[in-house]
Amino acid sequence: TGRDAGVRHGRGCPLWEGATQAGCGEGSVKSPVMLVGEQPGDHEDLTGKPFGPAGKVLDDALEKAGVEDLARISEL
Repeated sequence: TGRDAGVRHGRGCPLWEGATQAGCGEGSVKSPVMLVGEQPGDHEDLTGKPFGPAGKVLDDALEKAGVEDLARISEL
């Protein structure tokens, strides 16, 4: 989306300086629930996916609860 492109190319603050890419989160921006984690680690920075290996556990839990389509996940 346009918002994601702005994040990926933004240089408005110094947080981007040590990163290899920006991660914009996953899931619909219209989701009624947003789960936000702390700053991305090395794994998240390299893959561009939030929550790294723990994200698999989170995805599985959301799916088991039947709410995987109701949440967007991201990190600061």
